[in-house]
Amino acid sequence: MWTVKSESGRLRSVIVQSNHWYRYRLPCPGLQRFHRMLMYEKSGPAKDNLTEAMRSEGVKVYEWGEVLKEIIDKATPKEKEEIINYIWRGRKIRPEPEELKWEHLTDGYPRSPYYDDKNDKVIWGPELPGGGGSSRDSSFNTPIGIVISKMRSFGRQIAPKTCRLMYERYPEFKKNIEIVFDAEEYFSNRTKYQEYEGLRSTGGAIEGGDNAIIDEETITCGVGLRSNIQGFLTYLEEIFKADRDEKIKTICAIKLIDHPASAVTHLDTVINWPDRKTAVILPYVLESELARPRLPEKKLWVKLILSRREYLERHYQTINRSTVLDTKDLLHAGETDVYKRGKDGKPVLVKHEKNFLDYLIKEDKLDADGLIPVAGLPEKKNDILHLITTMQQHARQGVNGVTIKPGVFACWESNIHTIDALENAGIRLLKIDDTYLRKTAGPHCFTCPLDRDA
Repeated sequence: MWTVKSESGRLRSVIVQSNHWYRYRLPCPGLQRFHRMLMYEKSGPAKDNLTEAMRSEGVKVYEWGEVLKEIIDKATPKEKEEIINYIWRGRKIRPEPEELKWEHLTDGYPRSPYYDDKNDKVIWGPELPGGGGSSRDSSFNTPIGIVISKMRSFGRQIAPKTCRLMYERYPEFKKNIEIVFDAEEYFSNRTKYQEYEGLRSTGGAIEGGDNAIIDEETITCGVGLRSNIQGFLTYLEEIFKADRDEKIKTICAIKLIDHPASAVTHLDTVINWPDRKTAVILPYVLESELARPRLPEKKLWVKLILSRREYLERHYQTINRSTVLDTKDLLHAGETDVYKRGKDGKPVLVKHEKNFLDYLIKEDKLDADGLIPVAGLPEKKNDILHLITTMQQHARQGVNGVTIKPGVFACWESNIHTIDALENAGIRLLKIDDTYLRKTAGPHCFTCPLDRDA
């Protein structure tokens, strides 16, 4: 069975987001900004560069569109009807079995707006594309098997279903993958989507970008803007229940910033693992008293935010939650709850740690001199320009690279300061041209490891 035993071991096989979706999805003039048209046209080939870089290092790469095409091309009419009933369950707008194409699973159905002659109105499309969500988020593998995610955003709810469809019907996946928990199915039967920060979202949510496998016995999970505490606690109990051999000893919940202005969407935007016991991290969010040399502290970012708020108030400007961060969440970022298996097999909270990084160092999961800050270290104390540069690199997904094998890391080439810091630490980089890619995701988001060594 394929499993993921770490974040930095050799990557054996991976599934990547559908490049077809990027080539096809052009904006509607008048509904989206015109400057994005070239970006969408060029982003598909740019994504291909990441795929080819992984293949050049011996990774077996599966692509969403290719997998779904094979499933639909070989499906009987009855199987197509079963697929439609599962993916579009409870929805009025759905394809008929005879018209079902694999593109409907990646691009949505209908694939574009069209005029309905019979009812004299325009039918909107695409509706809820399944291939648009980053493949890392929609499902994730663990040391014991695959977890199907529950997405917090309403617009991404189809993607986990598409993942399950692939794992259960694609021959190679069916043979090598075991689904140990389906959070989409679990929460869909218990909660409905509701309003949250201007988005329709689910009550309980757990997403792959928030999960990091430190080693075969340790899992860490970010709780913040995407995965929430309800989703985490359910996932925690279900994983311990599914782990019949008791391989997993510790699962940690790391407090992230539950605020859209931070751009800290997932745990993989603040920490990643380019080598053994080595992490590229986002300072000013994660702190450490044990790191050598000491990292810059989050209080400087707090003071910068307060200065910005004071400026806006002084000039009677609106303070927008999407652009101006509330510092309350930031002050608690990195706090960690550590859970272990109790005598009855259920999770037990054993300790609360102030700093996630210090917990990893004390547990010998991370070297004290193995921390690589985005944009490197500041030249002086209270270096505001370094803080600004760090946040610029963060916005370009500086942390969000993917490890191919220990010491080999794929990243966006626009993160020049982070690249310098990684290369100075001895990491060999696969630099991917990201000129036409939206910086809302990085190589880590675009890749869902299916099989990775310890």
